[in-house]
This record gives sequence, C-alpha cells and structure tokens, in this order.
Amino acid sequence: MAAVSKKGLKIRPSSILIRFMLHGRRYEESISMRPTQSNIKIAARMREEILREIQTGVFEFSNWFPDSKHAQKEVKPKNTFESVSQLYLKSLMLADSTILEYTKLLNQHWIPELGDELVANIRFSNLVEVVNSIPWPSAKTRNNALTPLRGVFQFAVQDMIIDQDPSQYLKNQKHLRPEPDPFSLQEANLITEWLYRNAHPCEANLIEFAFWTGLRSAELSGLMWSDVDWLHSKIKVQRARERYGGGLKPTKTYKVREVELNARAKAALQRQRQWSELSGKEVFINPNTGEHYMTNKAVRTYFTRALKKLGIRHRPSYNTRHTFCTLALISGANIMWVSQQMGHSSTQMTLTRYSKWINGVTNDSQSQLMDALNNRDNMNEANNQEGMI
Repeated sequence: MAAVSKKGLKIRPSSILIRFMLHGRRYEESISMRPTQSNIKIAARMREEILREIQTGVFEFSNWFPDSKHAQKEVKPKNTFESVSQLYLKSLMLADSTILEYTKLLNQHWIPELGDELVANIRFSNLVEVVNSIPWPSAKTRNNALTPLRGVFQFAVQDMIIDQDPSQYLKNQKHLRPEPDPFSLQEANLITEWLYRNAHPCEANLIEFAFWTGLRSAELSGLMWSDVDWLHSKIKVQRARERYGGGLKPTKTYKVREVELNARAKAALQRQRQWSELSGKEVFINPNTGEHYMTNKAVRTYFTRALKKLGIRHRPSYNTRHTFCTLALISGANIMWVSQQMGHSSTQMTLTRYSKWINGVTNDSQSQLMDALNNRDNMNEANNQEGMI
C-alpha cells in the first residue's frame, strides 16, 4: 500500500509521518501509531501544537521525537545564539503580538545564520556580513529586524554571558518617513455619507467616529462602552487590540488618555448604541459576526469599496487619524490639546509631523472649533446649492 498524504501528514501502512518546517528546513518525523481515523486526528493535533511551539520558539525535538536522529543532535553547548534568543524572548514583558513578531524575525533572519554560534564568539564583523547578505525589501524592514537581534545581545550582556555587545554598532539605515496624507473635510463627508447609504450602520458609525476622534485602528477595536463618559462628552482610551489573535494590550504609548468628543463623534457614538451597548462590551462590532473586529481587514475592505465608488484617491483607513489631526489644526485648535487627543508621545512630535497644517492657537473650546469648521462647511454647501437654484 502506497503512502497517502494529508495536510502536513504522510500516512503509511503502519505509521504516520508528521511534516513541518524548522529554520527553513523541511522535516518528516514518524510516530508509532497505526493510521486509524482517530490516530490521524491525534497526529494532526500534534502537528498543530508543534507548529505553535516553532512559532513561539520553544520547540525541541527531544520532547516530541526522542528517538529521532535530530533529537540526538539537539544537545548543544550552552549560550549559543539560539539558546540565548529563547531566554531573551522569555524575559520580555511586551504584548503577545510584539513577542510573536520578534520570534518570527529571529527565526526568519538570525537563527538560521547564527543559531549554533556561541554568542561570545560572534563579532561585529560577523553581524555585518549576515546583515549585508540579506536582500532587504526596504530600509524600514531591515531596521525592524535589527531590533530583536540587538535585544539578544543586550540580554546576553545583562545576564553576564558576554562583556560587550557587538550589535550596538549596527546602525539603522535612514529612510523617508511618508508624510501624513489626510482626507479633506469634503472627502471625509462624502465617505461617511456613502457608507450611511450603502453599508451597515455599524461600519458607517465606526468610520465617522474615526474621522472625528483620531483614534488608532487598534484603539477603535478595543474601545468599550464602559470607557464612554456621556456627561462630560469624553471617552477613556486605555487599551488596544492586538494585531495577532485579537487579544487586548496597552495603548501604543502605554498611557491612558481622555479624548474629548466633538458633535460629529458623539452623534456617531449615539447611533452605535442600538447595535452594541446592550452587551456592555466593545463599542464597535463586526456586523457580520456580532463580535469585535479580530483584525482591521474587514474595515479596510468596506472603506476601500467606498473610495472606489466615490472616485476618491486611495489611502488606508488608518488615515482617518491623520484627517482628524489636520482638521483640528486647520480649525486653529491648540497644538497641545491636539497632541493629547492623538495620544502622541510629545507635543514636539505633533509639531514636527503636522507642522504645515498648523493655523494658529486659541483659548476657546477645542472641540467647538472643529464643530465650527464643520458648520462652516455645511453653510458653504447650502449657499452653493441656493446659488444653483
């Protein structure tokens, strides 16, 4: 009887082989089970767990396949780059999504090249050779990949495995940071109006709220009804949705902030109440599932559809955040207030990033300035329609 292949498995007459990739190499390991339907299901679950351990960087051959020739070779000297990498990852107190990203970068780029080397023997010249051998798609990708690499050596210094950190001399490459590309007030109005006519109200409410609060995509998904202060027209932004797995994490700056609601944002929130307030959990839900958005993919889909139908130049839905910031500055809102609303790390960051939209400073209510800007736009539109009659 010939071997039969299933997803990730090879079924033999008297055994089952589990297939998986580790550090860019394919493995097939046999398990001593007769290939019955129940045993095949068990093998499939084993493979899922093996893949999870590989992804998180804790997989060891000897735990799963003690009789494998690869398990015999697995005894490695202490303090190799790979072993220190695992210690470094376990020491991190970061969001799960960040740790997963670091794990992927280490497994993809650094462990295949440096894994068996003792960290004490790795020199700066070795690192330069490895870094320069990789065809990076962009300077930003390269810089991001260097972060966990440096982290491993910094951990090795802190753990007194080595005295000096050879990675400290690896410099980031300069790259052009894209300039904010906001939508105009007219474009923002067209998009929200189209969504209210053609999409689910939950989707339209989310986008209008995004345009008029400047929350990050992950913060919108993590907003709870318990964060809403109707009396003072504010919301408390204190968590964000993780990119992988849909769990919750602290905000990007690890700070809780209060965001003042202008009239447009409050109206969108009022309209959303009938759809999700009764559950007492997330404010914005996916109308197709009734649950919170696991990723931003669904939002990107209907937002992009609105842009195409309206003939508006494509920009990511995240640019609703840039739109809020620039409209606030154009209306004359205080730069410090805008920075606080946006949750920027400093006012200097807001000044640097959005300087060309700054129109002045005022002591008036900052939300009222944005309401006035919107009202002026509505009056101009009404006057234009009267002139056409």
